[in-house]
Amino acid sequence: MRAAAAALRLGPPEEGSILSVHRPGRPGHEWPAHAALIAFAANRLAALGATRVFADIPHHRPPATLAGLGAYPNARPDATGRLPDQRLVIVEVETCGSIDDPHTTDQWRLFRARADAGGAVFVLVVPARCGEREGPALAQARAEALGIHFDEIWTPQQGEPHGSHAHSH
Repeated sequence: MRAAAAALRLGPPEEGSILSVHRPGRPGHEWPAHAALIAFAANRLAALGATRVFADIPHHRPPATLAGLGAYPNARPDATGRLPDQRLVIVEVETCGSIDDPHTTDQWRLFRARADAGGAVFVLVVPARCGEREGPALAQARAEALGIHFDEIWTPQQGEPHGSHAHSH
């Protein structure tokens, strides 16, 4: 089955489902939310007409690892796809607990640099709410402090891009 055509189930994971699997490098309690956000991103890419949609969740082909640039180490985005105009979309997903993580900073810098170098689109997916704060606002504040910008920020509750930012080279 092609990843772009696959309908991925959102919502709370059932015990033993692909969304209840723990992945190394992320606290176990965050993995189900992270996997659900990746599934949302893959579905959103498919809805936008993207092809070659890859998602780093079980039972799907993961995206290719992007080679590091300068001080930024190699990293694998959570999802990728090709828009109808053939632009690559690099999608990184963060849970509320990973937005401020140093590993996240390295990934954001690499993915932004790769998007700029290759004419790609860099999209961040976050939960709509992180406690009392809006997820997109929390991520945007962190990105601004780091001097990084996203072309779009998506949240699954809205189903539409939030805070879309045009990027000029």
